[in-house]
Amino acid sequence: GIKTSSAKEQLKHILVTGHSGAGKSTYAKELAEQLGMPLHSLDSRAKDILAQDYPDHEGVGWPGDLSERVVSEALALKYPHIIEGTQMLEVPDLGGDLRRILVDTPESRIVEQRASREYEKRKLKNKAYRPMSGHRDAAQKLVEHYRDAVDSFRNRPGVESVVPEVKEASLDSDFT
Repeated sequence: GIKTSSAKEQLKHILVTGHSGAGKSTYAKELAEQLGMPLHSLDSRAKDILAQDYPDHEGVGWPGDLSERVVSEALALKYPHIIEGTQMLEVPDLGGDLRRILVDTPESRIVEQRASREYEKRKLKNKAYRPMSGHRDAAQKLVEHYRDAVDSFRNRPGVESVVPEVKEASLDSDFT
Protein backbone atom coordinates (compact mmCIF):
# COMPACT_ATOMS: atom_id res chain seq x y z
CA GLY A 1 0.00 0.00 0.00
CA ILE A 2 0.85 3.66 -0.11
CA LYS A 3 2.19 5.35 2.99
CA THR A 4 0.53 8.60 3.92
CA SER A 5 2.50 11.30 5.66
CA SER A 6 1.94 14.10 8.11
CA ALA A 7 -0.02 17.21 7.11
CA LYS A 8 3.16 19.26 7.36
CA GLU A 9 4.90 17.08 4.76
CA GLN A 10 1.96 17.47 2.45
CA LEU A 11 2.63 21.19 2.11
CA LYS A 12 5.35 20.30 -0.38
CA HIS A 13 5.49 18.58 -3.74
CA ILE A 14 5.94 14.81 -3.77
CA LEU A 15 8.08 13.51 -6.63
CA VAL A 16 7.44 10.13 -8.27
CA THR A 17 9.87 8.74 -10.83
CA GLY A 18 11.23 5.49 -12.25
CA HIS A 19 11.77 3.65 -15.52
CA SER A 20 9.43 4.26 -18.43
CA GLY A 21 6.80 1.54 -18.02
CA ALA A 22 7.47 0.98 -14.29
CA GLY A 23 3.94 2.00 -13.24
CA LYS A 24 4.71 5.59 -12.15
CA SER A 25 1.51 7.08 -13.55
CA THR A 26 -0.70 4.48 -11.89
CA TYR A 27 1.12 4.82 -8.57
CA ALA A 28 1.10 8.64 -8.71
CA LYS A 29 -2.62 8.71 -9.55
CA GLU A 30 -3.45 6.48 -6.54
CA LEU A 31 -1.22 8.56 -4.26
CA ALA A 32 -2.80 11.82 -5.45
CA GLU A 33 -6.30 10.46 -4.78
CA GLN A 34 -5.30 9.18 -1.34
CA LEU A 35 -3.67 12.43 -0.27
CA GLY A 36 -6.17 14.68 -2.03
CA MET A 37 -3.38 16.39 -3.98
CA PRO A 38 -3.41 17.39 -7.65
CA LEU A 39 -1.34 15.28 -10.04
CA HIS A 40 1.13 16.86 -12.46
CA SER A 41 2.56 14.59 -15.15
CA LEU A 42 5.71 15.85 -16.85
CA ASP A 43 5.16 13.92 -20.09
CA SER A 44 2.57 16.09 -21.81
CA ARG A 45 4.62 19.25 -21.29
CA ALA A 46 7.79 17.40 -22.33
CA LYS A 47 6.09 16.24 -25.54
CA ASP A 48 4.96 19.81 -26.33
CA ILE A 49 8.51 21.12 -25.91
CA LEU A 50 9.86 18.18 -27.91
CA ALA A 51 7.56 18.96 -30.85
CA GLN A 52 8.28 22.68 -30.68
CA ASP A 53 12.03 22.85 -29.95
CA TYR A 54 13.36 19.45 -31.08
CA PRO A 55 11.22 18.50 -34.09
CA ASP A 56 13.94 16.25 -35.55
CA HIS A 57 14.77 14.41 -32.33
CA GLU A 58 15.07 10.67 -32.76
CA GLY A 59 16.28 8.06 -30.36
CA VAL A 60 15.83 7.21 -26.73
CA GLY A 61 15.42 9.66 -23.87
CA TRP A 62 14.83 13.40 -23.77
CA PRO A 63 17.17 15.77 -25.64
CA GLY A 64 19.16 18.72 -24.32
CA ASP A 65 17.81 20.64 -21.35
CA LEU A 66 14.23 19.42 -21.84
CA SER A 67 14.13 17.43 -18.60
CA GLU A 68 15.48 20.30 -16.51
CA ARG A 69 12.97 22.69 -18.09
CA VAL A 70 9.87 20.59 -17.35
CA VAL A 71 11.07 19.70 -13.83
CA SER A 72 11.86 23.28 -12.83
CA GLU A 73 8.49 24.46 -14.22
CA ALA A 74 6.74 21.77 -12.17
CA LEU A 75 8.65 22.59 -8.98
CA ALA A 76 7.55 26.22 -9.41
CA LEU A 77 3.85 25.25 -9.30
CA LYS A 78 2.16 27.34 -6.65
CA TYR A 79 0.36 24.54 -4.79
CA PRO A 80 1.81 21.18 -3.75
CA HIS A 81 1.38 18.52 -6.40
CA ILE A 82 2.29 14.92 -6.93
CA ILE A 83 4.78 15.39 -9.77
CA GLU A 84 5.41 12.32 -11.92
CA GLY A 85 7.81 11.54 -14.76
CA THR A 86 11.04 9.92 -15.92
CA GLN A 87 12.45 13.40 -16.56
CA MET A 88 13.38 13.76 -12.88
CA LEU A 89 15.94 11.00 -13.29
CA GLU A 90 18.00 13.36 -15.43
CA VAL A 91 18.01 16.25 -12.96
CA PRO A 92 20.88 15.73 -10.48
CA ASP A 93 20.07 18.19 -7.66
CA LEU A 94 16.46 17.35 -7.15
CA GLY A 95 14.81 18.82 -4.05
CA GLY A 96 16.48 16.89 -1.24
CA ASP A 97 13.88 18.43 1.07
CA LEU A 98 11.02 16.94 -0.96
CA ARG A 99 9.59 13.47 -0.60
CA ARG A 100 11.03 11.46 -3.51
CA ILE A 101 9.59 8.10 -4.48
CA LEU A 102 11.16 5.68 -6.93
CA VAL A 103 8.73 3.23 -8.48
CA ASP A 104 11.27 0.43 -8.48
CA THR A 105 9.67 -2.28 -10.60
CA PRO A 106 11.98 -5.16 -11.62
CA GLU A 107 13.39 -4.61 -15.10
CA SER A 108 12.03 -7.86 -16.54
CA ARG A 109 8.52 -6.79 -15.54
CA ILE A 110 9.03 -3.30 -16.98
CA VAL A 111 10.00 -4.78 -20.34
CA GLU A 112 6.81 -6.88 -20.42
CA GLN A 113 4.55 -4.04 -19.21
CA ARG A 114 5.98 -1.51 -21.62
CA ALA A 115 5.99 -3.93 -24.57
CA SER A 116 2.34 -4.88 -23.93
CA ARG A 117 1.35 -1.23 -23.58
CA GLU A 118 3.05 -0.23 -26.85
CA TYR A 119 1.61 -3.27 -28.64
CA GLU A 120 -1.91 -2.28 -27.54
CA LYS A 121 -1.35 1.40 -28.37
CA ARG A 122 -0.25 0.49 -31.89
CA LYS A 123 -3.36 -1.64 -32.38
CA LEU A 124 -5.62 1.21 -31.22
CA LYS A 125 -3.92 3.68 -33.57
CA ASN A 126 -4.19 1.22 -36.48
CA LYS A 127 -0.43 1.40 -36.97
CA ALA A 128 1.43 -1.28 -38.87
CA TYR A 129 1.75 -4.54 -36.96
CA ARG A 130 4.98 -4.99 -35.05
CA PRO A 131 5.68 -8.35 -33.45
CA MET A 132 5.81 -8.49 -29.67
CA SER A 133 9.53 -9.31 -29.86
CA GLY A 134 10.11 -5.93 -31.55
CA HIS A 135 8.29 -4.18 -28.71
CA ARG A 136 10.32 -6.12 -26.16
CA ASP A 137 13.58 -5.11 -27.87
CA ALA A 138 12.55 -1.45 -27.84
CA ALA A 139 11.50 -1.68 -24.18
CA GLN A 140 14.82 -3.33 -23.31
CA LYS A 141 16.74 -0.47 -25.00
CA LEU A 142 14.75 2.04 -22.95
CA VAL A 143 15.47 0.13 -19.73
CA GLU A 144 19.17 0.12 -20.57
CA HIS A 145 19.07 3.84 -21.36
CA TYR A 146 17.66 4.73 -17.93
CA ARG A 147 19.38 2.02 -15.85
CA ASP A 148 22.29 4.14 -14.54
CA ALA A 149 20.03 7.10 -13.78
CA VAL A 150 17.58 4.85 -11.90
CA ASP A 151 20.42 3.22 -9.92
CA SER A 152 21.88 6.59 -9.05
CA PHE A 153 18.45 7.97 -8.02
CA ARG A 154 17.79 4.89 -5.87
CA ASN A 155 21.03 5.53 -3.97
CA ARG A 156 20.37 9.17 -3.16
CA PRO A 157 19.72 9.85 0.52
CA GLY A 158 16.06 9.91 1.50
CA VAL A 159 14.65 8.28 -1.64
CA GLU A 160 11.82 5.81 -0.92
CA SER A 161 11.61 2.77 -3.20
CA VAL A 162 8.23 1.18 -3.83
CA VAL A 163 7.51 -1.90 -5.90
CA PRO A 164 3.91 -1.91 -7.15
CA GLU A 165 1.94 -5.11 -6.85
CA VAL A 166 1.43 -7.06 -10.05
CA LYS A 167 -2.03 -6.33 -11.41
CA GLU A 168 -3.87 -9.45 -12.61
CA ALA A 169 -4.28 -7.96 -16.10
CA SER A 170 -0.53 -7.77 -16.63
CA LEU A 171 -0.30 -11.55 -16.12
CA ASP A 172 -2.16 -12.19 -19.40
CA SER A 173 -0.27 -14.65 -21.51
CA ASP A 174 -1.67 -13.33 -24.81
CA PHE A 175 1.70 -11.91 -25.70
CA THR A 176 4.03 -14.87 -25.30
